Formats: sequence, C-alpha cells, structure tokens
Amino acid sequence: MRIFLLCLFAVTVNAAEKPVALIPGLGTWQHTIATRSPLAQKYFDQGLSLVYGFNRYEALRSFRKAAELDPQAAMAYWGMAQAQAPYINMDGDPSYDIKESCASVTKGLALTGTSQTGRDYLEAASARCPDFADPAKYIQAMRKLAAAHPDDMDAQVLFAESLMIPVRWQWYTHDGQPAAGEAEAERVLEGVLRRSATHPGANHFYIHAVESSPNPERAVASAQRLMGLVPAAGHVVHMPGHLWLVMGDFDNTVAVNERAAEVDRRYFATTGVDGTYYMYYLHNLQFILYARQMQGRLLETRRAERMFQEAAAPMVKMMPEMAGMFSASVTMAELRMCRWDDLLAAAKPKPDNALAVTMWSYARAVSLAMKGRTAEASQERAEFEKTRATLDRAAQWGVNKTGDVMDLAATILQARLLPEAAAVPVWKKAVEQQDSLVYDEPPAWYYPVRESLGAALLTAADAPAAEEVFRDGLRRSPHNGRMLFGLLESLRAQGKTEAAGWVQKEFDTAWKGADLKLKLGDM
Repeated sequence: MRIFLLCLFAVTVNAAEKPVALIPGLGTWQHTIATRSPLAQKYFDQGLSLVYGFNRYEALRSFRKAAELDPQAAMAYWGMAQAQAPYINMDGDPSYDIKESCASVTKGLALTGTSQTGRDYLEAASARCPDFADPAKYIQAMRKLAAAHPDDMDAQVLFAESLMIPVRWQWYTHDGQPAAGEAEAERVLEGVLRRSATHPGANHFYIHAVESSPNPERAVASAQRLMGLVPAAGHVVHMPGHLWLVMGDFDNTVAVNERAAEVDRRYFATTGVDGTYYMYYLHNLQFILYARQMQGRLLETRRAERMFQEAAAPMVKMMPEMAGMFSASVTMAELRMCRWDDLLAAAKPKPDNALAVTMWSYARAVSLAMKGRTAEASQERAEFEKTRATLDRAAQWGVNKTGDVMDLAATILQARLLPEAAAVPVWKKAVEQQDSLVYDEPPAWYYPVRESLGAALLTAADAPAAEEVFRDGLRRSPHNGRMLFGLLESLRAQGKTEAAGWVQKEFDTAWKGADLKLKLGDM
C-alpha cells in the first residue's frame, strides 16, 4: 500500500535549499556526452544516476547545472526533459511535468553543432510531446534509438523503461501472464545485465519488471548488487527491499530500508531539499512497518509506527487532508498485531477526515468481533458502511482505488460477524477481491486474506481444504509465519505427523523473535 504513496503532494518541509553540488557515493556509471566542460560531464552523470534512482528533482538540478556550465551541451537539455518525463511512478507524482519536459527538448533541438547521438536522444524524447497521448509513439522512437546505438547501455535501458511505462504496476496478470511489451522489456534488461551487470538503471528496473511475476527470484542478483552499488541514492538502496519483501526475507527488507532511510535523512540535511522526493523516504519507513508486522514483532512494530508517524507529521500539518492516508497505515499495523483493546480505546478522528473515520470504524468493528461482542460489532459495521459511502471511490490507494480496497474491507467485516462455516463463502469472496487488486509493494491490504479463509475452514473442521489454502498462501507469501502456523495446525488435525514436523521447523525459523502469540481465532 505504497502509503497511498504516490500521493498528491509537493510539499517543501525545509525551505533552506542549498545550491546544487556533486554528491559523493552516487556510483561509477558514466555516459559520455559532447561537452567542453569536464565539470558539466560530472553533473550530467550525477543527474543520470539520480534519474535512475527516482530522485528526479535533484537530477533536474544537476542537469540544469550541466547546462549552465556548458550551454551547448545538448544532452543536458535531454536530461532536464528526462527528469520531468513520464516514468513508472508518474501517477500522482508532481515531478512529472510533460509540458516542461517538452520545453527542454525544444531548447536542446534548437542548439547548433549538436552531436548525432545527442540529436538522436532528443528526437526520441520529442516523441513524448506534446502530451504523451500515444505511448506507442515513444516506444517506437526508443526502439529506433536502441537499434541505432546497440552498444549504448543507457539507450537499451531507457527503451526497456518505455515498454514498462504504459503497463506500469500491472506488469503481470493475476494468473502470471506478462503484460504487453513486458517480456521484451525483460529481455532487453537481461541483455544489458549480461554486458554491464553494474548498470544502476537496469538493476532497478529489472526488480520492478519481475517482482510481480511467478519467478521474482530472477532478480536476486540485481537486489544484491543494488545493496551497495549507489550508496548515496536512498531509493536505490531501498530497491532490494521490494524483492526481499516479496520473497519473505523480512530481516533484509528491514535492513535495506533502515539504511535507505538514513541515506535520505542525510541527503535532506546536506542539500536542504525534500519536496516530492520525501515520499520515497516515507516509503522506506512503510516497508519497515509492514515487514515488522509480518514477523509478529510487537515492540519493533510499535517503534516503526512511531518513526512513520513522526516522519509523516510535517505532511499532515501542511496538508490535513492526508491525515487519513497516513493514519490508515498505523491503524492497519495495530490490527495486524491484534491490539483490540488499544484500537477500541483510540480516539475518533475529526469528522472532516472521512477516510480516517472509516478506517477507525473498521478497526473498531473488527476488534469488537474478535472480542466476541457481536452486537456492538454489527453497530460499528453500520457506521463503517455509512462513512465509506462518502469516500471518493476513484481516489488513489497506492496504485489501486480506494473503492476497491474498501469493498474488500466490507467483505471482511461481513465474514467476521458470521459463524465459521457460514463465513467460508464470504472469505472466499474476500480472497477473490484481494486477488483482483493491482500488485503493489507493500501490498494494498495489510495482510493476505487467505490466512483468514484457511483458519475459517480449519475451525469448521475442513482440515484438508484448510491445508490447501495455506499451501497456496505460502506460495504467494513465502515465510509467512501465520500461514505456516495455519498449515501446521491443519496438518496436525489430519494426523500428518511427518509433514507437521517439517513445517514446525519452518515455523520456528519464521516466527523467531516474535512476541505475538498466534491463535486461529485471531487470523
């Protein structure tokens, strides 16, 4: 649930922006351009590394500096265009400005004496103009650029990115089929990685390309490389976390995101810049919060909640309408950790924040149901339905829509208030709804609903069906301690002693360090 994250804010928390400077630790990747200024070359290379690391504003500042140092460096204008162009996180990100991007292309093409390569790059970028209404036109231009410069790894990587943008965050269907152009994008990136394994953009994009595929482990090498390849680019440091999370390596997920958060804090302090890139800092903290929940570590989850709330506070102060977006992450963490009494004791949010009120009512209804107070839970469910009816269903919830996510929440509440056997069909519906959500990292909903379906089947004395659900859940959510607990219980219920012994070892490893005691009734 990417904090709902590519949310609509362009806030500057610290207005003391310092002049652009060269930043140590941005890796060694270089792209030689036609310039008489060695310093302009350095700023261009810095901008390109930052573009690959999605710090687009700092990239823009670097490219502008390169153009200032050498006004005839056409590729500096291409860089300005690229830093404001469409990209895979463009939805809701104010750094995407196609008008300004195209203006930079026009300035670059107006220069005389431009190298053929520089002109080729600018002409390819012009295919996005004036409004990126036809992504296929840009793909065709980038295909031409890549074919004309087969040994230019940046041309290849940017071509692959052009294929990924039109199907962004829907690179694979729910049954594991690649979207249009996705297989070609992967082949291109794999070709780059065979020749230039340390290319920062190729490794970054390849993780995104395969993380939602049936075989995300293909990007393990890329994740390992990015853990140290560009140590001063916080989002690049963070990116292995996408793969570690989807593969259930929660300790490494936390480790890389803690380091990414520290890198980002250092960047903000050094440059005085935050703005739209601040959302990536919050994204790091959200990964930590989600991973700690998955591990069942209450104290560390609480610590992650506090860090997230403190970091989000400036955004909430400047844009109060975002309070519901941020508070939802904490509310769902408390639900995940079964903090029923704490949730019931939580103060009701202000009525002008419909999303926060909706999630508060949802959390209360779940908590009451878990405590066996069914009548009160039904009343709170009615309040949830009343407030969710006021929400904008088309509003962003990460890369999903709020209406779709709230439909899932409503089905879960319905299931929570039914006896186990009667609830099974409703839980199956909830699983289908969750499966239909667009892939996101962290996921749009705070837990895999198959945990609840399997628990309901097991409680209803259908252990074989429960086993099947938990096994399916583990294929989708590896090293999930709650899934392993459910599988273990379903195996014991069937007298499968040998299999239970193996699963017990897996569970003990996954749940090591947890301070949450698992119960079927809480799943």
